Amino acid sequence: MALAPVEIRHTRLKKSLIGGYRKRATNEFLEQITESFEETWREREDLRDRVEALETELKRHRELESLRGEVEKLRKAPRAAARQERVEVPEPDVRAEAGVNVIVQPIDGLDADALLELSDRYKQKHAPAAVVLGSKEDGRVHLVANFDASVAERVSASDVLREAAAIVGGGGGGRPTMARAGGKDPEKLPDALARAEELILTAL
Repeated sequence: MALAPVEIRHTRLKKSLIGGYRKRATNEFLEQITESFEETWREREDLRDRVEALETELKRHRELESLRGEVEKLRKAPRAAARQERVEVPEPDVRAEAGVNVIVQPIDGLDADALLELSDRYKQKHAPAAVVLGSKEDGRVHLVANFDASVAERVSASDVLREAAAIVGGGGGGRPTMARAGGKDPEKLPDALARAEELILTAL
């Protein structure tokens, strides 16, 4: 029977009548130590095999995640190209107020991701800018607010969009510099955008 290290440490061998330790007891003890060592070695090897298997599985999982991301990009690419062909993107209606270019307008036919991309383009081209865009798609409303950091110090994109989204029967959130929201009442999109512009101009 294998021995635990603590058992080995505390084992006391019996001595023979003529001095020294009993041969049989000593041999049995040494066999138990050998058996314990072999068992520990086997467990170590098993553990190493399990670690290697887990590392292989983790590597495979990471490769699959990376591949899934690439597939998703390829899947979205044709849709993005189709949107660009289908939707004519207008030049923004820019209103300068207190050193900030305020852009608040509807862009129909874009989904939430495309709307965010467009808001980025408007913000970069007209910095420092406060951009709020809204679109109607399949009976839904998409809203995005994209502010430069200097603007976000005076008015939060998240706060603006929260109030605007409530008007179209939806909600959303985000950061002071960028927020997104959705709604289910497309007819009230003009009112939502008007409220967003009012909040921005008041804060500036």
